[in-house]
Amino acid sequence: PDPAMKELAEKLLPDYSAQEEEEERLYYKKLGIKRKQIDTPPENQQKRSKISRSPGPSPGHMIRFELYPQRGPDVPLFLILGELKTPCMNTQSLLKIMYLRKYLAKMLKISKPEEIEILCKGTVVGPEYSLEFIRRTRWKENSKMILEYRRHLVAS
Repeated sequence: PDPAMKELAEKLLPDYSAQEEEEERLYYKKLGIKRKQIDTPPENQQKRSKISRSPGPSPGHMIRFELYPQRGPDVPLFLILGELKTPCMNTQSLLKIMYLRKYLAKMLKISKPEEIEILCKGTVVGPEYSLEFIRRTRWKENSKMILEYRRHLVAS
Protein backbone atom coordinates (compact mmCIF):
# COMPACT_ATOMS: atom_id res chain seq x y z
CA PRO A 1 0.00 0.00 0.00
CA ASP A 2 0.86 3.64 -0.37
CA PRO A 3 3.02 4.75 2.60
CA ALA A 4 1.22 8.09 2.89
CA MET A 5 -2.19 6.41 3.03
CA LYS A 6 -0.91 3.85 5.52
CA GLU A 7 0.47 6.60 7.77
CA LEU A 8 -2.81 8.53 7.52
CA ALA A 9 -4.83 5.41 8.42
CA GLU A 10 -2.58 4.77 11.44
CA LYS A 11 -3.11 8.33 12.67
CA LEU A 12 -6.88 8.31 12.22
CA LEU A 13 -7.47 4.72 13.39
CA PRO A 14 -4.71 3.85 15.87
CA ASP A 15 -6.27 0.59 17.13
CA TYR A 16 -7.39 -0.59 13.69
CA SER A 17 -4.01 -2.05 12.68
CA ALA A 18 -3.80 -4.12 15.88
CA GLN A 19 -7.35 -5.38 15.31
CA GLU A 20 -6.58 -6.19 11.66
CA GLU A 21 -3.39 -7.99 12.70
CA GLU A 22 -5.33 -10.14 15.19
CA GLU A 23 -8.04 -11.02 12.63
CA GLU A 24 -5.39 -11.96 10.07
CA ARG A 25 -3.59 -14.18 12.63
CA LEU A 26 -6.88 -15.97 13.48
CA TYR A 27 -7.69 -16.42 9.78
CA TYR A 28 -4.36 -18.09 9.03
CA LYS A 29 -4.64 -20.22 12.20
CA LYS A 30 -8.14 -21.39 11.21
CA LEU A 31 -6.95 -22.43 7.72
CA GLY A 32 -3.74 -23.96 9.04
CA ILE A 33 -1.55 -21.89 6.72
CA LYS A 34 1.80 -20.52 7.82
CA ARG A 35 1.69 -16.75 7.75
CA LYS A 36 4.27 -14.79 5.71
CA GLN A 37 6.66 -12.57 7.64
CA ILE A 38 6.40 -8.93 6.63
CA ASP A 39 9.74 -7.29 5.85
CA THR A 40 9.65 -4.19 8.03
CA PRO A 41 12.58 -2.51 9.70
CA PRO A 42 12.59 -2.53 13.51
CA GLU A 43 10.75 0.27 15.32
CA ASN A 44 13.90 2.21 16.28
CA GLN A 45 15.09 2.33 12.65
CA GLN A 46 11.73 3.67 11.47
CA LYS A 47 11.80 6.41 14.11
CA ARG A 48 15.37 7.35 13.21
CA SER A 49 14.50 7.75 9.51
CA LYS A 50 11.56 10.03 10.38
CA ILE A 51 13.74 12.22 12.55
CA SER A 52 16.45 12.62 9.90
CA ARG A 53 14.09 14.23 7.38
CA SER A 54 14.56 17.96 7.08
CA PRO A 55 11.37 20.01 6.79
CA GLY A 56 12.77 22.44 4.20
CA PRO A 57 13.31 21.98 0.47
CA SER A 58 16.04 19.57 -0.50
CA PRO A 59 19.24 21.07 -1.95
CA GLY A 60 18.51 19.37 -5.28
CA HIS A 61 15.45 21.57 -5.72
CA MET A 62 17.27 24.84 -5.16
CA ILE A 63 18.52 27.13 -7.91
CA ARG A 64 21.19 29.84 -7.87
CA PHE A 65 20.81 32.89 -10.05
CA GLU A 66 21.73 36.56 -10.28
CA LEU A 67 19.28 39.39 -10.80
CA TYR A 68 20.43 42.72 -12.26
CA PRO A 69 18.70 45.76 -13.76
CA GLN A 70 18.79 45.70 -17.55
CA ARG A 71 21.57 47.92 -18.87
CA GLY A 72 22.73 48.76 -22.34
CA PRO A 73 22.89 51.52 -24.92
CA ASP A 74 19.53 50.51 -26.42
CA VAL A 75 17.62 50.60 -23.08
CA PRO A 76 15.80 53.92 -22.49
CA LEU A 77 16.64 55.62 -19.19
CA PHE A 78 13.02 55.71 -18.01
CA LEU A 79 12.90 51.87 -18.05
CA ILE A 80 15.98 51.42 -15.85
CA LEU A 81 15.37 50.49 -12.21
CA GLY A 82 17.74 50.59 -9.23
CA GLU A 83 20.06 47.76 -8.24
CA LEU A 84 19.46 45.23 -5.48
CA LYS A 85 21.79 45.13 -2.48
CA THR A 86 22.17 41.37 -2.97
CA PRO A 87 21.82 40.39 -6.64
CA CYS A 88 22.96 36.78 -6.04
CA MET A 89 20.10 34.54 -4.92
CA ASN A 90 19.51 30.93 -3.98
CA THR A 91 15.86 29.86 -3.87
CA GLN A 92 13.46 27.06 -4.74
CA SER A 93 13.60 26.11 -8.40
CA LEU A 94 9.80 26.04 -8.65
CA LEU A 95 9.49 29.71 -7.65
CA LYS A 96 7.29 31.52 -10.16
CA ILE A 97 8.42 34.74 -11.84
CA MET A 98 5.29 36.40 -10.43
CA TYR A 99 6.71 36.01 -6.89
CA LEU A 100 10.11 37.23 -8.03
CA ARG A 101 8.41 40.36 -9.37
CA LYS A 102 6.65 40.86 -6.02
CA TYR A 103 9.99 40.53 -4.25
CA LEU A 104 11.59 43.07 -6.59
CA ALA A 105 8.69 45.49 -6.15
CA LYS A 106 9.07 45.31 -2.38
CA MET A 107 12.86 45.73 -2.45
CA LEU A 108 12.78 48.59 -4.98
CA LYS A 109 9.75 50.24 -3.31
CA ILE A 110 7.51 50.01 -6.37
CA SER A 111 3.77 49.97 -5.65
CA LYS A 112 2.71 47.44 -8.32
CA PRO A 113 4.67 44.27 -9.17
CA GLU A 114 3.08 44.38 -12.64
CA GLU A 115 5.28 47.41 -13.40
CA ILE A 116 8.36 45.13 -13.47
CA GLU A 117 9.43 42.84 -16.31
CA ILE A 118 11.91 39.99 -15.84
CA LEU A 119 14.15 39.12 -18.78
CA CYS A 120 16.36 36.15 -19.61
CA LYS A 121 18.87 36.73 -22.41
CA GLY A 122 16.99 39.89 -23.42
CA THR A 123 13.62 38.13 -23.76
CA VAL A 124 10.72 38.98 -21.45
CA VAL A 125 9.68 36.02 -19.30
CA GLY A 126 6.02 35.45 -18.39
CA PRO A 127 4.93 35.59 -14.73
CA GLU A 128 3.55 32.03 -14.86
CA TYR A 129 6.96 30.44 -15.57
CA SER A 130 9.10 28.87 -12.86
CA LEU A 131 12.84 29.44 -12.52
CA GLU A 132 13.46 25.77 -13.33
CA PHE A 133 11.44 26.05 -16.55
CA ILE A 134 13.39 29.14 -17.59
CA ARG A 135 16.71 27.45 -16.79
CA ARG A 136 15.81 24.44 -18.94
CA THR A 137 14.21 26.24 -21.89
CA ARG A 138 15.88 29.64 -22.16
CA TRP A 139 19.19 29.51 -20.29
CA LYS A 140 20.42 26.03 -21.35
CA GLU A 141 23.89 26.61 -19.88
CA ASN A 142 25.68 25.05 -16.92
CA SER A 143 26.74 28.41 -15.50
CA LYS A 144 24.78 30.44 -12.95
CA MET A 145 21.62 31.84 -14.51
CA ILE A 146 21.55 35.63 -14.92
CA LEU A 147 18.20 37.39 -15.11
CA GLU A 148 17.54 41.08 -15.73
CA TYR A 149 14.67 43.34 -14.79
CA ARG A 150 13.30 46.64 -16.02
CA ARG A 151 10.23 48.82 -15.74
CA HIS A 152 7.32 47.50 -17.79
CA LEU A 153 6.42 49.83 -20.64
CA VAL A 154 2.65 50.33 -20.68
CA ALA A 155 1.06 52.02 -23.69
CA SER A 156 -1.82 54.24 -22.64
